[in-house]
Amino acid sequence: HPHRVGRLVLTNCDAFDKFPPPPFGMLIRAARHPGLMRTLLMPMHSTALRHSPLGFGLLARRFDADLTRDWIQPAVRDRAIRADMARFARGVDPADLLDVASRLHRFERPVRIVWGEADRVFKPSFGRRLADTFSDATYVGVPGARTFVAFDESDRLADEIRAFGAADPVGAG
Repeated sequence: HPHRVGRLVLTNCDAFDKFPPPPFGMLIRAARHPGLMRTLLMPMHSTALRHSPLGFGLLARRFDADLTRDWIQPAVRDRAIRADMARFARGVDPADLLDVASRLHRFERPVRIVWGEADRVFKPSFGRRLADTFSDATYVGVPGARTFVAFDESDRLADEIRAFGAADPVGAG
């Protein structure tokens, strides 16, 4: 329902055929098996491992240890959460993302792509490709930010959203 959206801001994200991006494809496959997922999450009790490239380290420059522990603990402790993860992982179909990507050019409202340029998972060229797909998009690179732009450069992201939202109203000509 694109008519319900006046403006769209996207940060580093899955798109086209990049879902899930390396190295996270293995994690999605593992998540299909709740017991295996628990085994893989157990070592994430270690903050050093959780914040390394084997954990969340590729996604942001730094994280709060309590926050990332809170992300992991429910899945370690609760079998029902791991079962939900498995259902989601089994239902993920990269073809769905390709289908949506084939229609992005039809979205006629303004789009701003605010992309972390230090991202090793979703490189800046991928963000520019995404911007080029929309009919009315601008690409804004954020130096030093990785995948989670909101963690690395929250003020910059907020400024971009505010400025984009304050621009001429959609349809005002």
